[in-house]
Amino acid sequence: MTGFVFRKLRKERCLSQSEVAGDIISTSTLSRFEAGKTNLSFDILKRLLVNLGVTVEEFNSLTKEGEGLTQRFESKVALAYFKKDISGLFDLYRTSIHAYRRSSATHDLYQAATAANFYLDLTGRQLLRGSDLAKLSDDLSDNTVWNEQTVRQFANVSAILTTRQNIAIALLLLNALNEIRQNDFEAYKRAWDALLNTEYLLLERKTMEDFNGARKLMGLIQQQELPSHLLFTTIRRSFIQLLYDLRSGKEDVEPKIFKAIEFLQEFGADQVATEFREMYDSVKLASRTKPM
Repeated sequence: MTGFVFRKLRKERCLSQSEVAGDIISTSTLSRFEAGKTNLSFDILKRLLVNLGVTVEEFNSLTKEGEGLTQRFESKVALAYFKKDISGLFDLYRTSIHAYRRSSATHDLYQAATAANFYLDLTGRQLLRGSDLAKLSDDLSDNTVWNEQTVRQFANVSAILTTRQNIAIALLLLNALNEIRQNDFEAYKRAWDALLNTEYLLLERKTMEDFNGARKLMGLIQQQELPSHLLFTTIRRSFIQLLYDLRSGKEDVEPKIFKAIEFLQEFGADQVATEFREMYDSVKLASRTKPM
């Protein structure tokens, strides 16, 4: 969001990237910052703000306001999704995609994609063009900074990305896990959620490409160490492994799945147990279709 706010302020002042960058940084670096693909040190950002004619205090206030708007948009999407408000989701998508067509701002595309992601889950209908999906995939693949925001962006659009796009981005996220853990533990937990959700999405799909992608990603996920205190993440990974075994046609898997669900119910984790049961039902349905 920091880069998006900076870009908005620069355009409002009718300043070019070269005018603002000056001899501080290259225009290509500034472009990547405005697109949310890299971060800048505070000292460099402070010097750029002088060229922009904005104080640090003003910029911080606008950035927090922008982050609040993004969170409110995601809350609107979540509310519409849980209410199964298909027309509401479509309206959120339409407003954002029209804004993107006018501005070409990546932020607007991510908002449209977030609404389209949950719309697809409810209706099975893909709203975004192939060129928009390619733009999203390229943007995430070019990302040099994995933080809570960029991890959330991937998680919010993974259902509408192709299997190939999902695998490519998931591999980048896996390779960055240790660095994310050192820099931002909240982002690290979100990264695990995104990876496990991606694996589950692939298990729900029915082509051989989907199954091969799920097999590759599951193997890499199981190679990663998990901190012992991330108990729910560990349980979720183990359950998704069982779903993978089910999808693979392994025998005697279902009794283990039912035992895991019963275990959660016995310990009062009814909501998680319900989620796991729904995941099982979905993958069970997909397992009845031979990968093509």
